Amino acid sequence: MSRPRDHHYLYSHRLLPQLAFSAPEKFMAFVERNGSAFLEYFWNECGKEIAEDQRIQPEGLSCKIYSLDEGIVAACITLPQPVEMPEAYFVAFVHRPEGDDPLNSKQVFTRYFTLEYGERMDGSPRTVLCEWTADGSHLNYGDGPPPQVDLFLNSIESLLSD
Repeated sequence: MSRPRDHHYLYSHRLLPQLAFSAPEKFMAFVERNGSAFLEYFWNECGKEIAEDQRIQPEGLSCKIYSLDEGIVAACITLPQPVEMPEAYFVAFVHRPEGDDPLNSKQVFTRYFTLEYGERMDGSPRTVLCEWTADGSHLNYGDGPPPQVDLFLNSIESLLSD
């Protein structure tokens, strides 16, 4: 079994969750305002932490903001194409901010999901739906949808409604 590329893994599984959980409102504001430039800046900063020959160009790195049900906002980030397990196709920073309505009883929360490249026992590709928690735990929800943003977000909405 081969291992993930450091640049890809560190960015999507370490740096972005750390940024998102440390200051969720700020993270969302930067992503909404500066999107790809913000993400590319941190991609390049992450690359400085690894050997030059291990760096990957940020081809395909992009972000789009989605409104989900019940005041939930998702910043879905498309990553450079994964080639090894558990590199991610997409990550989604999912956040429900505190509302303006003092009678609103909806719970504020921040979650960070990944749709990762995986392989079956026979070596055929699959996706794996996962989540990083604020305490650094990695949760595996099993087989994920095909690597399409809308299907990824639908899977997240299903998890949130459970």
